[in-house]
Amino acid sequence: MELNENRERLRKKGLGIAAISYDSVEVLKNFTERKQVSIPLLSDPDSAVIRAFGLLNESIPQTSSFFGVPNPVTYIVGPDGVIESAYREDDYRKRFTAGAILSDAAPGSETEAGGNTRIVVSAASSDTVVRGGERIRLFLTVRLAKKVHVYAPGVEGYKAVEWHMEATPAVPESMAPIFPKSRLLRLKPIKETVPVFENEFRIYRDVVVGQPRDVEKMLDASRHLTIEGKFRYQACDDKKCWLPDEIPVKWTLRYEAHDSSRVPAELQRKK
Repeated sequence: MELNENRERLRKKGLGIAAISYDSVEVLKNFTERKQVSIPLLSDPDSAVIRAFGLLNESIPQTSSFFGVPNPVTYIVGPDGVIESAYREDDYRKRFTAGAILSDAAPGSETEAGGNTRIVVSAASSDTVVRGGERIRLFLTVRLAKKVHVYAPGVEGYKAVEWHMEATPAVPESMAPIFPKSRLLRLKPIKETVPVFENEFRIYRDVVVGQPRDVEKMLDASRHLTIEGKFRYQACDDKKCWLPDEIPVKWTLRYEAHDSSRVPAELQRKK
C-alpha cells in the first residue's frame, strides 16, 4: 500500500495518514495483517461517509458486490479540520501518489542524465516504487554554467526549453510540464529583451504509469520500468549562442503489481 510505504516521509512533513474504505472491519483487519499495514484504516461498510462526501462511484451497478466503492480522492486536512486541498480522479484505476501530492523528489531518486560544460541535467521522481495507474511526478533539475542562459517558453526567435515525452505503454498519459518563473534578460548588442532561465532551475510534470497488461514485457529481470524523454534547449552566454541541442533523460522505477489476493470467502461482500 503506497500510503503505508510513505508514512515516515509524510510524518516529516507534519502530516498524519488515515484511509477510508467501504470494506468491513474484518476485511481491513485481514488486509493489514497480510500486507503489514500500520496506518489507520477506517471502515465505512454502508458507504455513509463516502456518500456524504459525494464520492460514491455511480458507474457501478447496485447489483454488484462492488457497489459502494468511492472514486479515489486524497484530502489534505488542516489542524482545524478544514480541507485545504483535494486530489481526485474520476477513474478508479488512477490515483495520485503521496509523493506526487507532496510535490518533492523521493530520497535517493535523483540521477544525472547528461550534459556538457555549459549545462547539466538531473532527473528525479516523486516515487521509486510504482504501480499501474498511479499518477506520479517527474522532475528535471537544470544546472547552468556561470553567465550561461537558456530561453524560457514564450520566447520569440530562439529555441525555448522543451521537455519532450511521447505516449508509450510505460506512460500512456503525460500532463504538461510546469516551469518556474523566468527572468527577463536585456540583450544590449541587439536591443532585445527575452525570457530566460539562469543558474539552476527545476521543471516538473505529472505522468500516469501504465497498467500491468501493457508494461509487463517492458520490465527488466528486477521488474524495473524505464521511462524516457528528451530535454531540448538552446544555450547562450554574453558573447555567443550555440546550436539547439537535446539531452536524453530517463527514470528507472521499480514496478509492483497491485494486491490481487482475495480475503477469505466468508469475509467477501455479497451481491
